[in-house]
Amino acid sequence: MQDRRYLKQKKEGGVYLVQIAVPTALRHLTNNKAVLTRSTGTNNLREARAHRDVFLREWESLKLQAGINPKGHRLRSLVADLKQSYKESLGDHDTAQTWLDGHDPEYYYNQGDLIMADAIRIAKGGEAKFSGVQEGYTLPEVAKEYRNTILGKKSNDYLMRIFKSASRWEEFDKESTPLKNIGRAKVVDFIEYLSKVEGLKHKTIRDILSIFNKTWIYATNKEYVIDKASPFTAHSLDTLKINSYETLTLTEWEGVLKHYIPRCKTIGAKLFMFLGISSGMRIEEISGLRKGDVKYVDDVLCFHVNDKYRSVKTKNAIRYIPVMNRYIDVVKKLAEGNPEDFLFNEARRTSNRFAGWFSYNIKEAKRAFGITSRQKSFHSLRCNIATACENAKIEERTAAWLCGHSHNQTLTYGLYSDGANIKEILKPAIDKVEKKLEPFLQFDSLVFNTEK
Repeated sequence: MQDRRYLKQKKEGGVYLVQIAVPTALRHLTNNKAVLTRSTGTNNLREARAHRDVFLREWESLKLQAGINPKGHRLRSLVADLKQSYKESLGDHDTAQTWLDGHDPEYYYNQGDLIMADAIRIAKGGEAKFSGVQEGYTLPEVAKEYRNTILGKKSNDYLMRIFKSASRWEEFDKESTPLKNIGRAKVVDFIEYLSKVEGLKHKTIRDILSIFNKTWIYATNKEYVIDKASPFTAHSLDTLKINSYETLTLTEWEGVLKHYIPRCKTIGAKLFMFLGISSGMRIEEISGLRKGDVKYVDDVLCFHVNDKYRSVKTKNAIRYIPVMNRYIDVVKKLAEGNPEDFLFNEARRTSNRFAGWFSYNIKEAKRAFGITSRQKSFHSLRCNIATACENAKIEERTAAWLCGHSHNQTLTYGLYSDGANIKEILKPAIDKVEKKLEPFLQFDSLVFNTEK
């Protein structure tokens, strides 16, 4: 986050504080504090943001460990224990009466333990009426449980998407609706809610629905919901007005570069933007490159995007991409040294992400030039190269390979091979793209002419 959310500046000294409002249901984690406050120890906004982001990650991790619905979890646990002890007491009349005498819901109600009062009523076959807490599992709660079952089996990016999806549902569903009460109408309302979130794309909404469909299947297998089909399938998103990423115009590209290049102290950092528009790689794919990922394949110098040191978005993201001729010498120089070192000095590993420095400085350059649209970003450069591929009449399967999209490979094209296809298909494609992108690439003089 690049804004001032959760930050408050002291009048004396100007030191920034991080302040987070704690929901009532989670105050047992904070000794009943309604607001968590931590000093960043700095009056520098940029440094304060970094401290804030670390604190927020710690807080989100604590919430996950504690469970998304702690009151519901306690109610279910109490009901299960009380039902078991009540069942055991029924073998003897006196024991059963002792149990009933010792478990008076009115007593606990008067003591202020409303969840225990409701748990006793439910265990006796009645209904809850005091606490307002739902006994049934909520969708975010089950999503979190499902997430824990696939730890180590899915990428960190996918696991984070599950968490983000659960958070979006929590923001939408303030009543914490139990699974059994979620129907298609509520899901349609959720989709409409998502459609109004600025910058959210069709694909992101489809991903969220897919995650919740998998969560529903998990809940069905665990019998948290019985004889109820998933309401998260077969929804049409065609009528939603959601913008996708847009290509950068030549003027926007030049403007961003002129604000970005002065922020760079190495030729690698300066070259980074040009690799974005000339390779089709995502920002994390470029920043995560190691020196050993630059290699020759069939006499063609290539970047090798792989999952050796990091997770990749999909299996299609694992690929070789020929280096454009104009950048071969500088890329070879960057790749000198320990093959396990980062190709770019600015890359830092943080929770399996590497692009922090680049992401921040590119956003700042974009803002300084006056671009405010979220649809105009580093990711837009993939749109630029896709457009160049189309204008160069490159076969769609080849363009999909370069960008790491599904390419429906066949034995005829053999796009999984490391040999002939790179020299005979991918390298000629990159050469054609280079010609189409020349108006954008001519600004690489900003890189080479200013490097000492």
